[in-house]
Amino acid sequence: MQTYRLKPGKLGRKLQGIYRGMERAVVGRYQKIEDAFVSRFLEPSDETHNGKED
Repeated sequence: MQTYRLKPGKLGRKLQGIYRGMERAVVGRYQKIEDAFVSRFLEPSDETHNGKED
C-alpha cells in the first residue's frame, strides 16, 4: 500500500521549527524542576529495591 505525507512547504517547516524549540524549552524547564525536586527531597540509597515488600 502506498503511503502519503503532507508537504509542509516553507512556512510549515518554519512553524515546525518554532514548535520544536518551544517543546524543547518546556521539556528542559520540566527537567530542571524534576532535578531540583530530586536533589531537595531524595537522597541516594545503597540498597537495591527489587519490588518485593520487606
